[in-house]
Amino acid sequence: MKQIIFILLITGLLACNEDTKEPEFNGVWIESVTGDRITFSNDGKTFEFVRGSESASGANIPGSGSGLYEYKFDGDGISLRWTLSSNSAFHTYYFNQMDGTIEMSSFYDLTMSRLLIFEKQ
Repeated sequence: MKQIIFILLITGLLACNEDTKEPEFNGVWIESVTGDRITFSNDGKTFEFVRGSESASGANIPGSGSGLYEYKFDGDGISLRWTLSSNSAFHTYYFNQMDGTIEMSSFYDLTMSRLLIFEKQ
């Protein structure tokens, strides 16, 4: 009988995943300086990043880095993969969420040294 209780206890502990406290990000977030926009999808795996538009050969095209990103939380950071890139690897960036804001290091312009601050809309 003790063995059955022990097995049930161990099975229950293994079935419980540690809560990573991933908050809900659904909706639109606007970057405070540039007005760039992140829209988190309901699937909890992707977001769309929109940076306005640029002119190239007389045509308006989405700003550099715009597009769909896959994300996953990785310790104290967020790992991103730009789906339009030929590089399929995830890259980890600083990420902090608090009181309706998201702080993260620049994931689309690696020469930018300031933190991006997005506010919930």
